[in-house]
Amino acid sequence: MPFVAPTVDGQRVRVRPADPGDLDDLADLDWQRSLHPAMGGWAPRPAGGPSPSTAVLLAPSGDEIVGAVDARDLLGYPGVVNVSMYTDATAALGGLALEGYAHCIQSVFAQGARIIHHEVLALNRPIRRLMRGLRVEPTARYREHAFVAGRLWDVIAYSYDETHWRSILDRLPRSPLRRVDSDGRPGSANGAAQMPPTHDADGLDTVQRSD
Repeated sequence: MPFVAPTVDGQRVRVRPADPGDLDDLADLDWQRSLHPAMGGWAPRPAGGPSPSTAVLLAPSGDEIVGAVDARDLLGYPGVVNVSMYTDATAALGGLALEGYAHCIQSVFAQGARIIHHEVLALNRPIRRLMRGLRVEPTARYREHAFVAGRLWDVIAYSYDETHWRSILDRLPRSPLRRVDSDGRPGSANGAAQMPPTHDADGLDTVQRSD
């Protein structure tokens, strides 16, 4: 099913659907993304303009786009939504990225998604640490699936359902994520609580790369 990005004025981020006027800003952001090896290259976008399922993230004041979140159905898996996010780390500060991510995930679940799916290059250690901190289990490893930075890298798949999402919010009461709790319980502006690592992403069930 097609998803529509939310429109939210949060404490540290504004989120809205991308529109045709954002093309140049998104192209600049995608250019930054393409230069970062851990992001796996250029993000393709429809020639006719941004998809309504693309959310742009902006600081509470100002009109500069500092991030984008894309939600797409995973082909062949009904109810499974592949979510990809990129933010400009020099501008998306103070919990902006996490809060923006949370608003988008909440919206995707509200529109009927069963599972959130992420694909992360093995060299992207910051995101792997984040997944461990959120206790999101790796579900598969695509062996030598992407050629980046001069070599083939594994791609690690992570997924979770709405029950696990709710448990994330419950475990991180001080996190920017908490600000989107649908029960209306307020969050703190003191920053994210730190969760201990639970495992590494090695020794997973594997999916062999098909040429």
